[in-house]
Amino acid sequence: MLDVETMLKDKPYLQVRYAKLKQGSRRFLIG
Repeated sequence: MLDVETMLKDKPYLQVRYAKLKQGSRRFLIG
């Protein structure tokens, strides 16, 4: 299991991508 939070602390630009990814996957799961 990846420690995502630690990884994101090192890479702020990934935080934005990750947030968008979570939003997108949530939208995808809902319909």
